[in-house]
Amino acid sequence: NESGSTLRLLLPSVLRGKTVRFTGAKRLFARPLSVYADICHRAGVTFLPAGESLTVCGRLSPGTFAFPGNISSQFVSGLLFALPHLPGDSLIRLAPPVESASYIEMTLHTLSRFGYTVKTGETGLYRVPGGQIGRAPERLTLPPDQSAAAFFGALSVLSGGAVKIENDEVDPLQGDRVYRAAFAALSAGFAEIPVADCPDLSPVLMAFAALSGGARLTHTARLRFKESDRGAAMAEELEKCGVRVTVNADDILLSGGARRPSVPLSGHGDHRVVMALSVLLSVTGGEITGAEAVSKSLPEFFTLLRALGLSFEMTEE
Repeated sequence: NESGSTLRLLLPSVLRGKTVRFTGAKRLFARPLSVYADICHRAGVTFLPAGESLTVCGRLSPGTFAFPGNISSQFVSGLLFALPHLPGDSLIRLAPPVESASYIEMTLHTLSRFGYTVKTGETGLYRVPGGQIGRAPERLTLPPDQSAAAFFGALSVLSGGAVKIENDEVDPLQGDRVYRAAFAALSAGFAEIPVADCPDLSPVLMAFAALSGGARLTHTARLRFKESDRGAAMAEELEKCGVRVTVNADDILLSGGARRPSVPLSGHGDHRVVMALSVLLSVTGGEITGAEAVSKSLPEFFTLLRALGLSFEMTEE
């Protein structure tokens, strides 16, 4: 469908000599896949996008994989899952800057728990021995998802602490754990927030800033390539709420002073945009269309909001 992470994590691992066809929405295959396309073309592997599908056929070989570190960490993670199974050693070399590094660290941590070895040294360099055989850990405990928790963290701050989040221990590997510090800074007034390591927080940070003193988000270039163009999508909806927003190549500037919109807001088919706008409208009131997009990552989102005492009506068109 529209899960870029699923596609990017799986693609290198299916390159075992057979033809594999991925299908999904047009938006999925419009998102950047150039890293894998280049790898496949250099290796003589078929890489054939066709609107709502992508067909690959061929075998991934060990070697050196060099590409920019600021496109998506998911390309690195996908290769790190696949390369240990190849017959020879491989090297991943990322050109700086390396963004979303926390997600790469999460991948390395997971691999180690399953018995795989990746040798790291200088930033952006990963040596992967081939011929590895993993093992399942006896017990695997998953930490709370900081990306999802951030929306309820915003509601907690906006409600003066009335919303309590259980089991919300901070996972030091998740970049989105910084939402606590970010909301605290925004609550104090206009703040500058870098999102290089936490791009998925951007929609809720923009919604929160619109309700407080405004903000400048930096390192926002990659927001264009998410489920929607998140910077532009949030700007379009916040402007309906009277917020001034300027989206530049790698930063976003917005004012505060959000008020109830006189027209419905659009979810742009993006789960994080819908949830961020819901946080905003919990204060101002209003209407969102396309709210079903939350099913991509948190289908119980509105059930949880109702349990918190928020009042709303859901309609089907």
